[in-house]
Amino acid sequence: MKKILTVAIPTYNRAETLEKILSRLLPQCNEDICVLVSDDCSSDNGASKKVVKKYSAKNPNIYYHRNEQNLGYSGNVCLLYEMSNSEYVWFLCDDDEVLDDSIEKILRTLNKHKPSVAIFNCTWVDSWGREMVAKPGTTTILYSDPQLLTNYKPLMRMTFLSLLVMKTGYDTKKIKESGYKQNVFFQVSLGLSILSHDFRLYESPDIILHRNVGYKYGDFFKFNLVDDLR
Repeated sequence: MKKILTVAIPTYNRAETLEKILSRLLPQCNEDICVLVSDDCSSDNGASKKVVKKYSAKNPNIYYHRNEQNLGYSGNVCLLYEMSNSEYVWFLCDDDEVLDDSIEKILRTLNKHKPSVAIFNCTWVDSWGREMVAKPGTTTILYSDPQLLTNYKPLMRMTFLSLLVMKTGYDTKKIKESGYKQNVFFQVSLGLSILSHDFRLYESPDIILHRNVGYKYGDFFKFNLVDDLR
């Protein structure tokens, strides 16, 4: 039977954080869930592969794939989408912290609302050391028509990969014909493509992970000023 959800994890040289993710996911996985890790040709002497094999020995629905050459971020995410043999795919960065009830929250949303694209919630610590919530509040919104969007904020939130759950089976050919590997926003192009066929965009207040923003306080000016200006 076709599974409901693939947890698709693009990884590169992050065996340690990958292990933390899989240890959290393992108790949450059942026969409706599979985990697919795509290793983008890591140079870690097989450490990433060993981590995944350790957990696949405990659950046969955890799979490991290694690219023969490095595809880059967008290329690897695109490949994961194409490889996912389930109704939905949840993209998950290899250094974020999964919560113990993440999959339960996702499945509840998918079963109830049947979105084509769902955007969930997360926490993170900002440059001043404050714990933040991506979308404060408890409001649940299902947009069934693009005219219902009053601004582009929901679409902008698709830039963060780990918040996204999308329907599978859509053709990526047109995206791949563009220069999609030149940026880290493949998921935005994919989400917009899916919504152009079936506009059911769901925004959930449910927090499914703690985001590792990847910078320390000393990187404040680079992250918040230089990168944005560039």
